[in-house]
Amino acid sequence: MKANVSKAIVGALFCAMIVGNTAMAETSSETIEVFYNDTQIFVNGAEYVPKDEHGETIRPFTYDGKIYLPIEEVAQALDEGYKWEGETQTIYLGKEDQMEPDAYLSDLQHSYFTGASQHAIFYRVNGTFTDWNGEEYTNGIMVFADSYNSHTVKDDPDGAHVILEYPLNALYSRLSGKVVLPQNISTVVEQRKEINKSQPMVDILFYGDGTLLTKISSVNISMPMTFNVDLKGINKLTIKVIERKENGIYVGLTDLALYK
Repeated sequence: MKANVSKAIVGALFCAMIVGNTAMAETSSETIEVFYNDTQIFVNGAEYVPKDEHGETIRPFTYDGKIYLPIEEVAQALDEGYKWEGETQTIYLGKEDQMEPDAYLSDLQHSYFTGASQHAIFYRVNGTFTDWNGEEYTNGIMVFADSYNSHTVKDDPDGAHVILEYPLNALYSRLSGKVVLPQNISTVVEQRKEINKSQPMVDILFYGDGTLLTKISSVNISMPMTFNVDLKGINKLTIKVIERKENGIYVGLTDLALYK
């Protein structure tokens, strides 16, 4: 399947240059004979029928032993982005920049959340928060973990105070981000100032399908910490927050970039 798709992409690029569907610098043209054979297209086992902007079916054609299809349709079939940049005569299939994340964890729907006490909260950041160094953050998730009366999540072997789970379905290879203990929060959920003043400390544990992947220890208010987690083949990501000083603590996880 992958080999067939690759040929279609190369063929579409070649077709764009020969047939003149895309304007090229110093182009030349010639008349060619092509053949339409009612070719069927299947992507990951499902039939795909390419259509133009008017809803008309686009038929692949054969020329010189190769099958051709507009590259826009190839991108759509593979659920990839497509961009034509006329000024530089460049086609982008997928991401323009390899460093650009494929998704953000904070935009995904979580599948599970629990806390050691009824005061535990979790929400997606819609607004801003700042750390004790004055740096501002505008995305991510915010957690309040409370170890009131030394309670932890029932039956959790790590003694976590908050547990979050996300279904990833083996779609991503890496997660990067930063752990921040905020000073001020200004979001649609709450407005708080001068929080985390009692010198709190937190550990963050990342589990993949029940196996510990990464542990970030002893994060404090003066030192936000960046992290990278290997997610290759992971179907379920579990994040555990462990408060270390039993004061109640706000934890921001920000810039949660997912890469395929």
